[in-house]
Formats: sequence, C-alpha cells, structure tokens
Amino acid sequence: MLVLPKPAILKMRRAVVLNLVCLNLKNKMSYLIAIFPVLLWAILKTFPPRRINNWYGYRTVTSKKSQQYWDEGNRYSTQFYLYIGLLALCTAFVANYLQFKNGVFLTAMVVATCMIVIIPITEKHLKKTFSIKK
Repeated sequence: MLVLPKPAILKMRRAVVLNLVCLNLKNKMSYLIAIFPVLLWAILKTFPPRRINNWYGYRTVTSKKSQQYWDEGNRYSTQFYLYIGLLALCTAFVANYLQFKNGVFLTAMVVATCMIVIIPITEKHLKKTFSIKK
C-alpha cells in the first residue's frame, strides 16, 4: 500500500474538490449563457407581470389584446424558459466535454433559437385557447 505524506494527501484532496466544484471547465461563459433562461424563468415565475406593459413579460400584439391574453401568454411562455436553460446547460456541458472550440457560440445559438421558437408556439396556443380568427 502506498502511503503518502499528509501534505500530499491534503493537496490531492484540494485538487479533487476544486475539480469537482469547477468541474474542470475551460469555458465558463457558455454556462453563464445557459443559466440566463433559468434565471429568467425564476424571475418570471416569482414576479409575473401583472399588467400589460412594454417592458416586462411576453409582449406581442396578440398578448396585449386583453388582460386574459396577457396573463395566459406570460404563463404559457414562461414554462419554456426552464427547459431552454436545461437544454442549453446540456449543450454547454457536451461542448466543453468534447472540447468544442465554439462552445460559447453553440450555446448562445441554442438559447437564441429556442427563445425565438417560443413566440410562434405561444401565439398558436393563444389563438387556440381564445379562438382568434384571422
């Protein structure tokens, strides 16, 4: 059995703990980008927009038609932010694990694409829910 001196064991423990805490990540920016939708989800779940406004919440012409549309549009679109964040975190993890050079760009594109895709999905839901006819 190999017996290591006490300082060496302490150094090894520190290295293991630091690697676990930092996950030995070379590119942490992709994780910051991925956490953005999760933070947005938490904020909108905790403090949902109460009244129709131009600054905060899911804002489209359809969602601003009435308070009912506004409430349903914000409720429905907010639920996707958590899933987008989890997808982006998985993307960031895989990109870092595979040492993908453009991991930040890939993660940002996943978040941006998903955020854009939320709009037609929510609009379709609002039209279906409130039977809007063109």
